[in-house]
Amino acid sequence: MRCANHAERPAIGVCVSCRKLVCGACTTRLQGRNFCLDCLDRRAAARPTDSPLRSGAGSRAGIAVLTALSAALLAGGLSGLGFLLYLVG
Repeated sequence: MRCANHAERPAIGVCVSCRKLVCGACTTRLQGRNFCLDCLDRRAAARPTDSPLRSGAGSRAGIAVLTALSAALLAGGLSGLGFLLYLVG
């Protein structure tokens, strides 16, 4: 079996998206799966980059804030009305 892009190279895998045979130079492993460069480019172009929900850093910061607020509420540091005023203030 030979690479679909390089006939002189042996195929080492199959793209999980288009099922094309690929050599080591033509494949990229993403989340444990092989993608050819064309499918990887299409996948990257289709992914929204400006969405705060998809941002790793933004998501982690949001989780950290929610965790801190929950811990403060559980510890009694913020009471019911005070907690609401804290959130809107």
